[in-house]
Amino acid sequence: MNLLYSTWAYISKQGIEKYQTFEDQRAIRIMNQSGLVAGLVLLLSTAKLYGLGIPAKAIVFLLSFALVYLSLPLINRYLGKSWARATLFGVSGIFVFWESSTFGYESHTHYGFLLVILAAVLNLFKQYCILFWSTIGFCLFLIALLYATNFSLFSLPEISLNTKVQFGHIEFAALLLTIGLLAAIYATNQQALINKLKSTQDQLKTKNQALTKVNKELDQFVYSVSHDLRAPIASVLGLIDLSMNEENVAMLKEYLQLKKKSLHKLDNFISELIDFSRNSRLGIQHNEIDWESLVETILEEQSHSEQAMKITKTVSVEQSTSFISDQKRLRIILQNLISNSIRYSDLNQEHPSLKVVVSANNQDAEIKVYDNGIGIQKEHLPRIFEMFFRAQENNVGSGLGLYIVKEAVEKIGGQIKVLSRFGEETIFTVIIPNLQNEVVNTPQNNDTSPAMTDATPQGADLSHREL
Repeated sequence: MNLLYSTWAYISKQGIEKYQTFEDQRAIRIMNQSGLVAGLVLLLSTAKLYGLGIPAKAIVFLLSFALVYLSLPLINRYLGKSWARATLFGVSGIFVFWESSTFGYESHTHYGFLLVILAAVLNLFKQYCILFWSTIGFCLFLIALLYATNFSLFSLPEISLNTKVQFGHIEFAALLLTIGLLAAIYATNQQALINKLKSTQDQLKTKNQALTKVNKELDQFVYSVSHDLRAPIASVLGLIDLSMNEENVAMLKEYLQLKKKSLHKLDNFISELIDFSRNSRLGIQHNEIDWESLVETILEEQSHSEQAMKITKTVSVEQSTSFISDQKRLRIILQNLISNSIRYSDLNQEHPSLKVVVSANNQDAEIKVYDNGIGIQKEHLPRIFEMFFRAQENNVGSGLGLYIVKEAVEKIGGQIKVLSRFGEETIFTVIIPNLQNEVVNTPQNNDTSPAMTDATPQGADLSHREL
């Protein structure tokens, strides 16, 4: 059964090229399948007619027509669909005319012209008007010629009236079988076209939804970026004006500190914009991840602020296998989550703390970032991953960080969720899939940062330490 299906599929696709439209491919497939069905049905009816004592001359003609039908896939492949289409309808008309004028009116084979005309309407009417009207005109000419010659142009005297009637019965049965099979072929290919159109509509709907999202984000992005870029600059310009009229050295130093704070804010915002741009336009890189080294490096980079020095930082990593993922995006994710935990820590706590826990296996990695900081109010939780959303009125951040985190996590096929009790704690949980089973042709380390290391863990690496 598999062999028959494979043969049918192979014959059906003869003449189909990748550059052709789906509609053209469908038309070629229908032609190939129609030729195959017509040829096989004609061979079966010829075998049956052979037992009726039909003259050898007529059998040869029948076999010749059958071979022409069976050769349609080859014509499609080597001469093109135009030749195949003209051959199909031209030979069909000639075949019905030959049968009718050979076996006479009594055989009723001239009703085969209805099949030819029906096939022309279904396959040619809208797209191939010239061939359609040529086929209709050719069939009408042959019908007129049949009646003009009294159905006897190729008449064989040795065929009796009874044989002609039996021949008519066999050909009528073959005609019904052909119509049924061709209807099934047409319906199957039509359903394939419907499925293709539905799939295309679904893709367009998805793309339209994505485009709507992008347009909305772009509007918000332009407004917020212009505001967040100008605010630090305006602040620095104001401090410069004050400094120009100030002679007190202590006040000048205070103004310099305020300028420094504004410029750091601007620098952080520009860094977030760069991360946003990279995440949206760069493809996924495949790097071997040493989770312990990655987390420790990011914590070290974040530990020099006055606020960070007052927080107890704990790292726990369990990695028992090689782990492949996008190192640049993982850095973005961890940098933002750890930076937020430090920024919104509660220094009024007796023991302000930050804890990063990573558990990695051959399927995925679970990353948990805990802190006992100020927390997030319940009503703000559903919106914290929105672009430029700020949960705190006095938030010094840009509102881009968690949006970039979520986009980066989804880009590498992961998930992120958050649990928070306002005034007590916040826990971010990120699940990242291990990409080690994918075919990878990228370098092992694509991160140019000198602070990053990319070592392959040997066996189980279980660490737990305070920094």
